[in-house]
Amino acid sequence: LFLATNIGIYKSNDAGATWGSPIQTGNFKQILYNPSDTNLLYAAGTNQIFRSFDGGATWHPTTFTGVGRLTIGVCLSNPAIVKAAAANSSDFGLNGIYSSTDSGHTFTKVYDAATDCSKNLISGNLPLSSTSCGDQGWYDLAFGIDPTDPNKVLVGGVNTYYSGDGGSSWDLAAQWFNYTSSVATVHADKHFYAYNPINPTTLYECSDGGIHCTTNPLSPIWTDLTNGLCITEFYRNAVSNVTNYAIGGAQDNGTKKTDNGVATELTGGDGMDCQMDPTDPNIMYTSSQNGYINISTDGGSTFSSISNNISSPAPQGAWITPFVIHPASTTMILAGYHNLYFSNDNGLSWSSISPSFGSFIERIALAYTNPQYIYLSIGGNSLQKSTNFGGTWTTIASPSSSFSDIIVDPKDETKLWATISGYNAAKKVGSYTPTGGWVFHNNMLPNVPIDCIAIDSSNGTMYIGTDVGVFYSTDTAATWQLFDNHMPTVHVTDLGINYTTNEIWAATYGRGMWKSVRYGAASGVSVIPYSPDMVQIAPNPNNGKFTITTTNKLLIGGAATIKLIDIKGNTVWHNATTFTSNGIADINAKGIAHGTYIVDIANSYGTIARATIIVL
Repeated sequence: LFLATNIGIYKSNDAGATWGSPIQTGNFKQILYNPSDTNLLYAAGTNQIFRSFDGGATWHPTTFTGVGRLTIGVCLSNPAIVKAAAANSSDFGLNGIYSSTDSGHTFTKVYDAATDCSKNLISGNLPLSSTSCGDQGWYDLAFGIDPTDPNKVLVGGVNTYYSGDGGSSWDLAAQWFNYTSSVATVHADKHFYAYNPINPTTLYECSDGGIHCTTNPLSPIWTDLTNGLCITEFYRNAVSNVTNYAIGGAQDNGTKKTDNGVATELTGGDGMDCQMDPTDPNIMYTSSQNGYINISTDGGSTFSSISNNISSPAPQGAWITPFVIHPASTTMILAGYHNLYFSNDNGLSWSSISPSFGSFIERIALAYTNPQYIYLSIGGNSLQKSTNFGGTWTTIASPSSSFSDIIVDPKDETKLWATISGYNAAKKVGSYTPTGGWVFHNNMLPNVPIDCIAIDSSNGTMYIGTDVGVFYSTDTAATWQLFDNHMPTVHVTDLGINYTTNEIWAATYGRGMWKSVRYGAASGVSVIPYSPDMVQIAPNPNNGKFTITTTNKLLIGGAATIKLIDIKGNTVWHNATTFTSNGIADINAKGIAHGTYIVDIANSYGTIARATIIVL
């Protein structure tokens, strides 16, 4: 076995049991046998094609000027023919197509795109642009040769192009968006071509959208073989207590809504962070790379940009730009770029509530017990805190250079929890308080990156997503146990808890979205309404005085008992009331401590409804 890596070529003589040291150093992305002679191998380096004539013992390079990446192909029916696609070192647009007829000893450039942007076949532009030279050849550069005819070749970047004359001229074979009706629309970002060894007329294309196949690259018939497989790479997810579904932002596959196993697309691009209104199922937010944020007010049928309201164009944020809905009001949104921006009207207008931190804001954490507290993770390696809603900021001493997620303890606004990426066994999950500093809670955790954290506010169960699945703790992170529940061993990127359905949702990077009954769902106190339209409370937040309005026939015109339950499940206030014939009851609980409470509404039938209030 031979292995191409970013530090060299490795060889194993015992089926991969041992590898030893690299037999050739360098940065390699591909290695191939000559199909007629296994002593002859080819390896694609950054700007060189290496050949070995002695089974990998020694390697001999051919250097290509101005090239930053190469992908090679060898013809099965004529192994003396070796071809390569090259990307420029300057802008990673197409440099050209090279061909060899002497088993890779010498190469001739048969298609020159180095200085002619209109020949940049790996560009996403349709039609090709004479002024757009660069693209992402560093990421997607695929090349294939028909095993029966070396003149039939393919090159892929964002789109797929086909040549019938060895690479001298090219036709568009597959497009990433519906530019022309005569060409198949196939997902962007091509990485690999392979022909079926038993039926060589069948071509497979591997892209960021899965695996497609065709028997004629120039036909409009390309079949998606991976449709329906649970292989989506989700960055983030969001749930709401007024819905039974989840949404998630997926790498290169937009933001999806997943409901009872059926996925529908909400918005396109690279799906990133997303949020759902906790009280209104019609309002949801999606985003794409670097902080382009959208809002829908009709349940996901249509979306409009709100990040352009910050500035036009929108500011540039991190690849996954964080934004959150404030627990004090569903109209309040905070979004992190170099600055932290705040909107009080669902994103129609914004103001900065922080200085520029220089590096991108990666995570935002808000306190449910005190709406003035804000925590930020900056650049993944530093933390900022404000206790007056952005009026002033202080730095929290950082114990790590690789924060992956932060969350405020639901019972204490001064206590911050953080997960640590990387492979430092001593630092996995940390808690910080101003008086106690940092304490780490790593007992029984594997030494793998920890990627996200969620805390069940009703029973205190803590969940973390790791590179190998979900773990949970019921003793404030003193010990951890695997929470797999038939879930595969997979990288978990985000977690969300739906208290209405008693489910925890996990976004995974490569195995789609998973859900499970949350731990201890039968115990503890639910912190959400039994039904979103059961009761309305106004104002909310309030000072302890509020009005309950209901349309529930079990409550209208009848006596009821109202309880205020704190986050620990303790009843801190209760009183009897009577709803009017219009379904209205005025409550006066002034004097209770500031915080988040559950309003429990009960009568002779039992508890009829629950809702959350914030007392300021």
